[in-house]
Amino acid sequence: MRIDLAKREQLIDLGAYLVGLVFGLGILVASGYADWPGDALGRSDFAKFWAGPRALLLGRDPYDARTWIDPTLQLGARLINWPDHGSTPRYFGWAVLLMFPFALLPLATAFALWTVGGIAAAAAAIYALLRRTLHGYPIAYTLIAMTLLASQPARLTVLLGQWGFMLTAALVATVIWTREGRSTRAGLSSIAFLAKPQLFVLTAPALAIWAWRRGQLRAIAVATVAGAAIVGLSLVLLPGWPAAWIRDIASPGVTTDPQTTTLASVLYGFFGQPGPWIAFAIIVGCAAVCFAFDPREDAWLAAWLSLSLVAAPYVWSYDQTLLVVPLVLGGGVVARRSRPLVTSVIITGTLILVVLTTVLAVVAARRNLESYSAVVPLLVFALLVAAMWPSRRSAE
Repeated sequence: MRIDLAKREQLIDLGAYLVGLVFGLGILVASGYADWPGDALGRSDFAKFWAGPRALLLGRDPYDARTWIDPTLQLGARLINWPDHGSTPRYFGWAVLLMFPFALLPLATAFALWTVGGIAAAAAAIYALLRRTLHGYPIAYTLIAMTLLASQPARLTVLLGQWGFMLTAALVATVIWTREGRSTRAGLSSIAFLAKPQLFVLTAPALAIWAWRRGQLRAIAVATVAGAAIVGLSLVLLPGWPAAWIRDIASPGVTTDPQTTTLASVLYGFFGQPGPWIAFAIIVGCAAVCFAFDPREDAWLAAWLSLSLVAAPYVWSYDQTLLVVPLVLGGGVVARRSRPLVTSVIITGTLILVVLTTVLAVVAARRNLESYSAVVPLLVFALLVAAMWPSRRSAE
């Protein structure tokens, strides 16, 4: 009887999750973010990710303007170039290696695989995480599934071909495999963080401490060795990328006003030069709060993973797709104490990630600046910390 009841609950959860995915997919399609008319694909962010390794495959150096920017180098897109930041790619050299498998395919095929595969991987990963944290909460399954595809960050991820779904899947895989003692898999999956290391500035050390306190030192070792190998290989194959990246990307960013979706950017708009220092003080204060949670528990991860998006030095609104992960983890922590409260947390998180992000996107379109969207990860962090606070240091 208990087995039958468990299977029934699992089927209910799965059905609720599928309903959420279908509804989220409907919103995604109806919003028009999944439409790529004419040559839009060639101007997408994915085309830029793809063009670098494709050039390397053709014997070109994407960080050498003398061989890279060439009218004959179409690469399946409409003259890929970098008019906003010089003539080199905006990403780190090791990202070229991470994207290399997709460069073996034509642009359209690679983009389709990237988008469909990313959504499928993220959906499967989030479902696996929900089963381990919020089993028996079908409303959470539906709302989280809808949020995964229908939030403004998710819609923008699909439109631009960004990393959001792939990184979400990799982050969940790292958490689950570390928890289950599959250290090698956990370490290898974390290599995806190198694609956008600025987003994991607090996530990476928090995960390492969590793994260490749970006795998973091998996961840390594998991640360190594999990451160092990828970085080293990028320096061998593309020895000029650090100098080119610093010249064309890092240096202009230091000397210009902050324009990205960071807390420093929005506070700079209100207070001028003191703004970034105020943002730094807020982040330090939030980090101090995070240390109240037991580093062996999910509450620790939920707090740090959400704060990492607040502290990221370079971030855009589409990167907020990752906030679904701490929302699920935090919901699981709250569910141990109160069923009504976890429902409220998931509903509030959904409203933030689906409704508020959409409103802020409309505001951003009018301002031609999306700095206000920086409040989204801060709100998610505050929501989770407030809800999880009674559970701090629970293991002790």
